[in-house]
Amino acid sequence: MSTRELFDRRTAMSDAEAGQGETRPSVRRVAPAVDIFEGEDALTLVADLPGVATGDVKLDVERDVLSISARFLAEKVLPGEAVYSELYPCEYYRAFALGDELDASKISAHMKNGVLELKVPKAERAKTRKIAIASE
Repeated sequence: MSTRELFDRRTAMSDAEAGQGETRPSVRRVAPAVDIFEGEDALTLVADLPGVATGDVKLDVERDVLSISARFLAEKVLPGEAVYSELYPCEYYRAFALGDELDASKISAHMKNGVLELKVPKAERAKTRKIAIASE
């Protein structure tokens, strides 16, 4: 039995056990994992986008909704013919309602090693303000 036949057989068995049949979608749609941290002046969103290049990420704000979309194109990374592959094109998408408490016009973004970090500043009216008390 050739290596290709072995992997084809193993894949068919694994897919059948998982209830996926022998076919897979041409593009998988995924909601990326996101952690959100609240600081004094901003929220920080950290999104995991493995394999995605910075140029393949799109950030939009429309009607106070921040959307993150990205595309991972599974490319052949090593010479030779793949005998088994679970990497295939994937589209990431998440959306977050910002509301009046955040300043969408000042969002900044940074990406490194497939991790997208967004800083979403709080609106001035949402920040805690200390009020001095005058004595008589």
